[in-house]
Amino acid sequence: MKAVIMAGGAGTRLRPLTCGRPKPLVPVLNLPVMEYLVSLLKSSGIKEIAVTLQYLPEAITCYFGDGSGFGVHFSYFKEGTPLGTAGGVKNAASFLDETFLVISGDALTDLDLREALAFHKKTGALATIVLTRTNNPLEYGLVITEESGRILKFVEKPGWGEVFSDTVNTGIYILEPEVLDYIPAGIPFDFSRDLFPFLLKEKRPLYGFIASGYWCDIGDLQQYRQTNFDFLAGRVNLPVPYPAREPGLWIGSNVDIHPRAQLTPPLLIGNNCYLGADTRLGPGVVLGDYSVVQAGASVKYSILWHHTYLDEEVEIRGAILCDHVRVRSKAAVFENAVAGSSARLGPNSILKPGVKIWPGTVVGAGQIIDYALAGKWKLIQRRGEGKALALPANVDLAARFGGAYGTFLPSGGSAVLASDGHPLSQLVKRVIAASLLCAGINVIELGTVTFPVIRYGIKVTGAAGGVYLAHPDHFTEEVLVSFLNARGGDLEETDLMRIEELTWQGEFRRVNVSQLGRFTYLPYLKEACEKTGAGEGRLKAL
Repeated sequence: MKAVIMAGGAGTRLRPLTCGRPKPLVPVLNLPVMEYLVSLLKSSGIKEIAVTLQYLPEAITCYFGDGSGFGVHFSYFKEGTPLGTAGGVKNAASFLDETFLVISGDALTDLDLREALAFHKKTGALATIVLTRTNNPLEYGLVITEESGRILKFVEKPGWGEVFSDTVNTGIYILEPEVLDYIPAGIPFDFSRDLFPFLLKEKRPLYGFIASGYWCDIGDLQQYRQTNFDFLAGRVNLPVPYPAREPGLWIGSNVDIHPRAQLTPPLLIGNNCYLGADTRLGPGVVLGDYSVVQAGASVKYSILWHHTYLDEEVEIRGAILCDHVRVRSKAAVFENAVAGSSARLGPNSILKPGVKIWPGTVVGAGQIIDYALAGKWKLIQRRGEGKALALPANVDLAARFGGAYGTFLPSGGSAVLASDGHPLSQLVKRVIAASLLCAGINVIELGTVTFPVIRYGIKVTGAAGGVYLAHPDHFTEEVLVSFLNARGGDLEETDLMRIEELTWQGEFRRVNVSQLGRFTYLPYLKEACEKTGAGEGRLKAL
């Protein structure tokens, strides 16, 4: 029997973990998650494996090679453009001449695949979807089956009123080659959204097998953390890749641990690590190979990849540090923060909860990074001037919000910027303008005007939107930021949430030099606005 591992996803929700590596190579207990899948397939008697690739394909082919080092044989199939889950498998049709299993390369599972295969053969199914039970079915597509296992209905991401089952699709499928005839070639096509509903409608033998065991789709950073913690806690029935010294404590080879180091299980320490005097590791810690933890450093509930360096008296709490991160003395990284590969944190610096810094980022000595606290911005109603976000007058934060708004707007579009003239408003405006230009947005600067003028300016220039900045009073370092739509009106709250999400994710559009936005200064629009009588009397304030 053969298998297909779907390994083409870009893993945008896992960034910055996936900025330089595909999702299947993200480590769980220091091994790529896909390596556990390969071992599971091999133990289930499946050694002929196709791998579908799209994002950073060379990283996977370099790590796994032809598969001989893992006791299997790999055939690789690259997608020029994303083809969806089913489309990617169709791309490997030349390999699939018998019953085959499909599995996602970014899931961790110990499900009994042999049992699922036996069920598939017994029922004579054209396609079998491996299901599992979950306490929170709202995040997944529900599958309703008859007692025999024949599928009756799919419910995609239901509300609680639609929850008639706790069985969800794991993304593991057992298929007959005939299924490929229903998948169009060369275009995006999805198993759960396109193929299976069609087979159900055509009354083809489509079955669901409810498997017992562990399964987790590593779709975002929270699921990634939880998968590692579940493995440490013994909830995953797979071999841990390091020898156990005692229950819940795994330590690799050639590890130098000072006698005064304090180790609290569950805890995993990789190969060739050094732990200095009075270091405190655990509970809930994964430490990568070739890592150094100097005297007095403390780490709890955190995942540290290979080649991590922690200086003296560093504090790490509930964080993820990617490979080659260096944290200097007395710095601190707190809950749900993430440092991308090769990031540098200076002495006494702090990453506050929820902050993500990108690969290669350098945080200076004593610097406090707190601008990525998703969901913390205050949305206020300004009398006569619509809604505004109250944001700290922070240059880094302004750059991120500018990048997010530039990504939200259509590439090549224009945005009108203006402020009330306060120095903080002016500063934040200029930073936002620079970020918009980098995102390929043309900036039209009106200078110092009142709020009705920017609404008028957006309309007469045909801009895609605008940003107005005002300082509320003399006793705060906040700036009120109003994001406007193409009509000069307030953005919908759903759009503001999208901009905030982009700010949090840090996934900004960047263009090459030839596509940079253009800057235009229109200081006389105020007078033109007055002459038209725009603003319905509100321009008297001018």
